[in-house]
Amino acid sequence: MTAIAPVLGVLAAVVGIADTIPYVRDTLGRSTRPHRGTWLIWAVLALVVCLSQRADGASWSLVMAGAQAVLTTGSSFSRSGSAPAASAPSTPS
Repeated sequence: MTAIAPVLGVLAAVVGIADTIPYVRDTLGRSTRPHRGTWLIWAVLALVVCLSQRADGASWSLVMAGAQAVLTTGSSFSRSGSAPAASAPSTPS
């Protein structure tokens, strides 16, 4: 099991990065606006996970936890707002 741990750690990081691509795309396209408060909470939780795994002696699982912490923190500061941009209401004719 120890020989496959590095492969699984890197694979988990790749999956973690890949599953954020649609969200980042939508954020940059301005169809989604992250709420800074919510993402700050997720960033703190990701950091706690990363630090607690490190304190427990983890090695390769830190790749995923670290990637999640960095991506979540980056997302919290990227084009934040409280809600998606709404289009102007249509008026009945």
